[in-house]
Amino acid sequence: MPTQTALITGASSGIGKEFALALAARGGWNLILVSRDTQRLAPVCEDIRNLWQNDPTLVLKTETADLTIESQRDHLIQRNPTIDLLINNAGVGFGFSALATLDQTSANATTGMIDLHCAAPAHLCRLVLPGMLSRSKGSIINVCSRRALAPMPYLACYAATKSFLLYFSVALASEMRPRGIRVLALCPGSTHTKGNNNRKAASATSVVTQALAALDKNKTIYITGLANRLVFNALRLLPMTWSAAFQGWHANATRPR
Repeated sequence: MPTQTALITGASSGIGKEFALALAARGGWNLILVSRDTQRLAPVCEDIRNLWQNDPTLVLKTETADLTIESQRDHLIQRNPTIDLLINNAGVGFGFSALATLDQTSANATTGMIDLHCAAPAHLCRLVLPGMLSRSKGSIINVCSRRALAPMPYLACYAATKSFLLYFSVALASEMRPRGIRVLALCPGSTHTKGNNNRKAASATSVVTQALAALDKNKTIYITGLANRLVFNALRLLPMTWSAAFQGWHANATRPR
């Protein structure tokens, strides 16, 4: 199989890092790893080179970019025009210890989150699609969240931006499927990352393994964890205002004290 190229945003840790390692272990993938601070990518690159055992046929590249800035997104794809797999993973979030009403959240944090979770992935998808369509193949994974599944008081902006990404991904998948492009909306539950040490959280490795399997099966939405899937199906049956009230009650009942 010819070598393909994957571009992964937010690749320095957590789910993004595990996507990079999983593709490196599969073989046949050139990797472009994107971070605001490429120094943080050094340990990931070392792990990838060890997996590749210095295979000279594969290319590993790092890119520094602030994805909240439109021009930097443009330049990123101009430098890397041939992308077979785009993984929009970069994001910011607040843990349960930082639950807050909107007036308690800074304006910069709010607008930055909207730019990173909504504008950036939509724009990057738009930039890579012409090349994918010209080859009649390509794949996109947009990392959403279980918080995308219902309105979330005290995490209002985070949940809403992830909901945008979920609905955007499902619509894009419907547009692109007849043209040979696969789009997966990945909705992880609680996952072990740099900012989440919840003992009950799933490992990022497990999330990525499930995501790549779902992509291989041409799924459009994949929600990790049976409990999360059951909650999602239950919330769909409730009026939206009831879902929001339940989510707000649950957040307050389970937040660290």
